[in-house]
Amino acid sequence: MRITEQCVLLLERGDEDEAVLLVWPSAHTNWDGEDMAVEFVSRSGQLTAFRDGDPAVFGGGGTSETENDQTVDEFLASVSWTSQPDRECVGDIRWFISDVGVEDVG
Repeated sequence: MRITEQCVLLLERGDEDEAVLLVWPSAHTNWDGEDMAVEFVSRSGQLTAFRDGDPAVFGGGGTSETENDQTVDEFLASVSWTSQPDRECVGDIRWFISDVGVEDVG
């Protein structure tokens, strides 16, 4: 994951050219700006904090600008954000998270 003050992205094996904007459900998500962490309550009720560089597994589904035919501004306006990302964060692919788990990279 790449977390900045402007974006929360999933990187394909660290390749920033393949960054996917993560869209977190606001009812289960909190943004901790002091620690730069996304706090998420999973379906099982477990609270997990995600920070820059953390590996993770995400359940959910994706959309793309191409298939939805939405401009970046239309997409941003269509989501109820806890903390709206900068428009520069929105690439072609957006992943709507339904659940998360910490990836075992051991």
